[in-house]
Amino acid sequence: MKPLYLLYYIISFWFLTGFCCGTAFGQQPEKPRLTMVTVDTETGNDIVYWEQSPSVVDYYIIGMAVRPNPQEPYALIQVGTAPSSATSFENPNTNSDEVSIGYTVWAVVQQSPDSLFFSLYDEPDSTVFLQADFDSCRATISLVWNDYNNWRGEIMHYTVYQRLGNGLYVVLATLPEGVNNYTLSDVEENTTYGLFVEVAHNDNIRRSTSNRIDLFTDMSIIPDTINADYATLGPNNTVDLSFTIAPGSELQTYKLLRSVTPDGAFDTVVTLHTAEKTIQYQDEVSFTSGVYYYKLIAFNNCGKPVVTSNLASNILLGGDHQNQQISLSWNEYIDWYGGVDHYQVTRETGVNGTLLDSVSVGTEPFFRDDFSNRIDFNDPQSTRVCYQIRAYESSAADGSQNTSLSNRICFSLDPDVHMPNAFIPNSIDAVNNTFRPIFSFYPERYEMTIFNRSGLKIWEGTEPWDGRVNGKQVTEGVYLYHLKIFNFSDTARELTGSVTVVCQ
Repeated sequence: MKPLYLLYYIISFWFLTGFCCGTAFGQQPEKPRLTMVTVDTETGNDIVYWEQSPSVVDYYIIGMAVRPNPQEPYALIQVGTAPSSATSFENPNTNSDEVSIGYTVWAVVQQSPDSLFFSLYDEPDSTVFLQADFDSCRATISLVWNDYNNWRGEIMHYTVYQRLGNGLYVVLATLPEGVNNYTLSDVEENTTYGLFVEVAHNDNIRRSTSNRIDLFTDMSIIPDTINADYATLGPNNTVDLSFTIAPGSELQTYKLLRSVTPDGAFDTVVTLHTAEKTIQYQDEVSFTSGVYYYKLIAFNNCGKPVVTSNLASNILLGGDHQNQQISLSWNEYIDWYGGVDHYQVTRETGVNGTLLDSVSVGTEPFFRDDFSNRIDFNDPQSTRVCYQIRAYESSAADGSQNTSLSNRICFSLDPDVHMPNAFIPNSIDAVNNTFRPIFSFYPERYEMTIFNRSGLKIWEGTEPWDGRVNGKQVTEGVYLYHLKIFNFSDTARELTGSVTVVCQ
């Protein structure tokens, strides 16, 4: 209980009615009639009203009732005095915003410094105590209050008010006696609601107000935006993602969703709990297995989605080549707030000691490259070329610019191959005495296998065949070959055919 501003003393029930007020000490004054207790809506002070005692009195004592437990009588704490002409008293030192407060008033006659006579003690009249509970998930404020105790059976109605300003109130509901609760729905977040209840007596004159509750609908601040910074190629062929949460957000629960189409059904990849404003995540899906679209959704404390990011998508690069002409194409990077500023093609030529260059290709998702003028036919490594695409976001106002990197694809340009249809192993002039592939340029390496007409392998190697097996000349006739050409690629080009061995 808050400190009281006057000198306190406790007068117990038995003391008032038995000891102090006995006829041995003089004439007891008649009781004043307590008419109402109320709480001032603006100041929060308790006000007690009464009708003057019919007796001639010297002053009134205003008491606040305290009842430690139901088995004990009320104890009364003096909170002030009022002159004999008064009919009200305002108590600024109260805690009626925490509990219902009971008051009573006695008339006092003082015949001598040591002789006081009190009116009889009445059951106290109590303030209406209003309580509120804010449910941020349902956006409701639930109010509940106690009856005005001495008016039970004589209450005309309860009125629920919202305070809009000093002395400016709006009626939210009017409820009959027996209904001591009300729920305010669709409340606005991060707003102060001033609420109180007024109880009207059947005499349509007396009206008592409860304590006023100034309740702030404190909901977690949601971000204005969530920016999908990028989806890009990560280590081990993963999709790396980054999202930036707008400053000031108090949310900590997010879901990362993935779909194979921008407008299709999205599946939850992971639920994240973090207070970080930059969220990075590595999706273990194979980067080259398809084009994926991602978005991040923020959830409030009630588990409801409140903010969704723009989309982020990986760039899947594909291409082919024909006659040393390479064609590249890729899916467009979508949904950057600023759009795509340009794509850049990085080209890496060779295997060891590679040549690296790049070219900006605007915003079109394709590129044609004539590779013929960059091949050194004396260097097989020059026939290998790799490409990668990087998308650049249009620069933001702060100068920042996100990028997204595609997968890397490589081409090994295969040489044209001519296979002789006959050779003379024992040629006297040493012309056409071996069997070997003839390349337009020499590849990384090749493997050749020779079979007889029965399909039995008789020779294999990585060099020309001289028509011998285990040092002995084969007989004249038709033999089969299988050629595998390797040129810095994961796959080999394979050729099969026949060759005639001619003996002189």
